Amino acid sequence: MQADCTSLEQWMALMRWLRPRMASVQKLDLDLKASLRATRSRFDSRCEAALCALADRLAAAPKLHQLSVWWDVQRSSRGGSDGAAASLAAFPLQAALLLPTQSRTARRAQRPLALALRDLELSCEAGVVLCPQLSLLPCLEGLTLGPGWHHREESAGPVFVQPHNAAACLPRTLKTLCLNSTKAAGSLADLGPDLAAGLPSLRELLMPVFPLSDWGEGWQTDVCRLLEALLPLAGQLRKLELPDTALPIQVARFTALEELVVPWAPTQDTEDTWDAITFNLGRLHSLDVCFLHTGNDYTLPMSLAALTEGLTSLRFLVLPPVQVSLPAGDYLRCLRHLTLGPMAALRITPLLPFMPDLEQLAVSGLHEAESISPVAHPRSLGSGDAALDAAAAAAAAIPLSCTAEQLAAAGQLAVALARHSRFQRLRLLPIKNHEDVRYTDAVACSLALRLSRLAPRVNVDVCFDEP
Repeated sequence: MQADCTSLEQWMALMRWLRPRMASVQKLDLDLKASLRATRSRFDSRCEAALCALADRLAAAPKLHQLSVWWDVQRSSRGGSDGAAASLAAFPLQAALLLPTQSRTARRAQRPLALALRDLELSCEAGVVLCPQLSLLPCLEGLTLGPGWHHREESAGPVFVQPHNAAACLPRTLKTLCLNSTKAAGSLADLGPDLAAGLPSLRELLMPVFPLSDWGEGWQTDVCRLLEALLPLAGQLRKLELPDTALPIQVARFTALEELVVPWAPTQDTEDTWDAITFNLGRLHSLDVCFLHTGNDYTLPMSLAALTEGLTSLRFLVLPPVQVSLPAGDYLRCLRHLTLGPMAALRITPLLPFMPDLEQLAVSGLHEAESISPVAHPRSLGSGDAALDAAAAAAAAIPLSCTAEQLAAAGQLAVALARHSRFQRLRLLPIKNHEDVRYTDAVACSLALRLSRLAPRVNVDVCFDEP
């Protein structure tokens, strides 16, 4: 069930409509964006009533396992006689009002709430107020603070906790904490040692793309402070997703990490950080990294060849696109999922025999219309395997200096894939722009037709945006 409300009246009507239906609801996604002209006391009273109405519905939802609430209720006051603009005040999202109430006896006994919530998403520009009742949700494993994907351009406020015992406001069963707001990251970092003490079961920390409107001075410092506060959990955290353009040195101290996501990774002054990551994170089996070059020096700050041999999933992109090839290394041998940009993908063919377990090869595109510069890898002593070193050298030698040669390399990719008996399916999703729509379609179709001829067993699927 998903519903958007633009007034408190709509919200209350929705609560009445949900009364006989909550018993079967498993996923509930509610958005409220409203403005109310009222006195402060009247405004607070109506907001509290709205949240309590939802709490009543949750008390009758035995199957509910996922709840998302995006709350933005503002109080407007009339402008002055001189024409001054109306002032605004917002009501924070208070978890204590959102959750079902218990009897006094149940509260004293700290009995779990009769609510099977596994995932909870809370977002409010005025802030989210956590409460001790959250620790009484027996099944809660995922908590998201800040706007979800469909509100990713919206701003979100900090996270508040009730005083005296901050750790008691954090669900001890929580395994995944997702922070979509820099203010949420900073306010949680302020909890200090209480943060790690209140999250003994935490396994995943996700800080995906923040809305640009939410970026302020010091947000990278807040990310660093948050990781410092969670260092007591370094031996148990399995997955870490960093925000754009952030790569704190503290990442290398989380030695139990198995999955690391670094979108828009900076390339300047990060060589030491990447050296520490590749040296200390020996358990990594999934790495998702996109390097963002901001200058004219196209040099990678990390060596892929230094990655662990147990790597099974690698997503490696470089922006803006450059001529890049994968270096030789043992990291290739256990790969099952590989995602590459166009320039790296067109140089993959000589290396395919050294990836015997590869199940899926994803390519972001099959050509680039402009001539681009090569990227420099950190110096490597080689893999110790003469055949693998020779294959990497052959891959790097594939010319990609102009459109015709790129098209030829795409043909080589088709031939190489057709020779592998494990290759069963090709799905093409051409990326178009206004300048090269026909050319993109032509490359996709020619590759699909060539594969159909070389390997009839391959299921070729070309997906176009337009007929």
